[in-house]
Amino acid sequence: RLDGAIIVGSSLWDADLRGASLRDAVLRKSSLWRANLAGADLSGANLEESLLSEADLSDTIFDENTRLPDGRLWTADADLSKFTAAQKRAIFGVASVDDIESLFSSRD
Repeated sequence: RLDGAIIVGSSLWDADLRGASLRDAVLRKSSLWRANLAGADLSGANLEESLLSEADLSDTIFDENTRLPDGRLWTADADLSKFTAAQKRAIFGVASVDDIESLFSSRD
């Protein structure tokens, strides 16, 4: 359980957070690129300015107090795909998602 955790500006790339309880957590400016948040509870969480590119948000729980990466509050009709779509733009000073992938593959 990470309810109420303050995790600002963290790198959680590829993190396995399936089913995690992140109620009221502050994840501002964090990288959740390719994170598995399936079934996680993000009720009241603050994701403002966070990177969710390619994150798995299937069955993730949001509520009207969840702040999305664009600063807006979650609504039942919110289009989350605009946050999870693969992004081919500069991310944290790296040229593209492809470059990030090559960084990780070179660590093996």
